[in-house]
This record gives sequence, C-alpha cells and structure tokens, in this order.
Amino acid sequence: MVGRQALMRKSSGQAYGALLEKRNTVLNQPISPTKFYVIVAALTAVDVFVCFVWILIDPLQLTEQKFPLFTPADSEEDEMIMPVLLQCQSNQQEVWIGIIMGFKCLLLVFGTFLSYETRNLKLRFINDSRFVGLAIYNVAVMTLVTAPVVTLLIHGKVDANFAFISLTVLICTYISVGLIYGPKIRHIIKVPPSADEVQQNGNAVPAVMSKVDQKRYDMLKKENETLQKQIEEKERKIHECRERLEALTNSSETEDMNAQLLSGNNKQLTDENMTYSTATTLTTTIPLIDLQQNGNHPGQIYENDNDDDRSSTSSDEILL
Repeated sequence: MVGRQALMRKSSGQAYGALLEKRNTVLNQPISPTKFYVIVAALTAVDVFVCFVWILIDPLQLTEQKFPLFTPADSEEDEMIMPVLLQCQSNQQEVWIGIIMGFKCLLLVFGTFLSYETRNLKLRFINDSRFVGLAIYNVAVMTLVTAPVVTLLIHGKVDANFAFISLTVLICTYISVGLIYGPKIRHIIKVPPSADEVQQNGNAVPAVMSKVDQKRYDMLKKENETLQKQIEEKERKIHECRERLEALTNSSETEDMNAQLLSGNNKQLTDENMTYSTATTLTTTIPLIDLQQNGNHPGQIYENDNDDDRSSTSSDEILL
C-alpha cells in the first residue's frame, strides 16, 4: 500500500510536470534539456519529500473496519457473517491527503492557465501545443471528478474504490498518450520525410502549407508590399522636405552674412570720410594761425619772399 501511494505520487509528478514545462516552453523562450529535467525532478522531489515525511511521522498501519452482522439469504444453517475490511491507514491520513491534493491542484490550475493562454498558437514547430493543452484539461477534469468521490463517498467500498482509481489512471494515461503521440504518428505516416521540412540556416521551416495558411501568407505578403510602398513614399517626402529646409536655411544664412558685410562696409566708409575731412581742416587752419601771429596778411607772403631775393642779389653785385 505504501509503495502504491509513493509510486502514484511519483508518476503523476513526472508526467504532469513534464506537460507543464512543455507548455511553459511554448509560452516563453525554449529552454535547455538540462533545465527541463531539473524542473521535472524538482516537482518529483516535492512528492517524494511529502511521502517521506508522511511515512516517518505518521506511517500507514493495517486497520480493521468491522461491519454489522447479517444473515446470509440462501443459507439454511444458523450462522451470521460479520464483514471485516482491512485497510492501510494512518492517524492523520486526511491531512496528508489534503497536502498532496493541494499541491496537485495548484499544478492543475497553473497548467490550465498556461493552456488557456496558449490556446491560439498554431505554429508548426510546436504543433502539439493544443494537444498538450487538451491532455492537461483531461487530467484536470478526471482528477477533480474522481478525487472527491474516492476520498469522501466510496472510501469504505473496496471494489468501487479500486475501480474508480484504476479507471481514472488508465483513462488519463491513454488519453494523454493518444493526444500527444497520435498526431505525430499520423503525420509521420501520411507525410514523407522529403516533403516534411527543409532546413534554412539551421531553423526548421515548413515546406508545404495548407490552403488556409497559403491564403493567409498571400494576404500578409500583399499587405506587406503595400506598407512597403507607403513607407518609401513617406521617406521620399521626408527627404524632399529636408532638402527644402536645408535650402531655406542656407539662403537665410547667406542673407544674414551679406547684411553684415554691407553694414561693415558702410561703417568703414563713414570712418574714412570722417578722417579725411579732419586732416584738411587742420592743414588749412595752422598756416592761417601762424600768419595772424606774425601780423601779416595772407596776400603778402610772396612779396616778402621777393624782397629777400632782391636784397641778396644786390649784395652779390656790390661784392663783385
């Protein structure tokens, strides 16, 4: 009984943990095989730890459950039968079962959430995503239906208990295996390897598409071409606007420079005119001032010079 409990926990943890991690690789980036095995091993380790603590603290023991006496209907002898049911139970079995079922329910809820989030993925390289989701839904529904019935309603009925547990395990196993591996086997049988996939740059690319995918591909290609033309037109207009803006900027800069040069030339010419007029005034006023100081008139300058020349000439004649 102990071995069966531990084996069921281990099997469910490995199988359902692998399904959960498969859905997680679809939702996020693909992970390495080593990390995948580590996650599955961690989920299995939780079940092993709970079972180990259960066995150490509250081990399973053989108990007898006696039922009321009854007289057989087709018996002629004076005898009565008291049914006795032998069970492997622990004192706090309901608590341990609740802990294990709570952990499994969290896994079921998380797996159902991942399956719902990736329900619309139809990519070829993860073509089993929908079937993995169906397998998780199958396990979740069967577990939610069977666990309360087995634990609460038919706990004391051996035949019904065994039948429910066995049927649940078999149905979940066969449906999950059929959903995951059935489409793969069908694809291998129907599609030859030469037409399956082609390798481009190390990535698997589908070589043959269905009619729906081909139609969608053509629509997307046409839309892409239209958008590409619109982008080219917008870029051409942007280039023209930039050229016009540069031309306007250059013309405005040229006008500013010309205005600055003209203003500089005008200022220089004004300064030169002021310099020339000042020098002329000075040269004309200085001789007038000197003549006025000597008491001569301006018109007598040349006469004095002639008198000096005449006196010098007469003195030269006397000496001869």
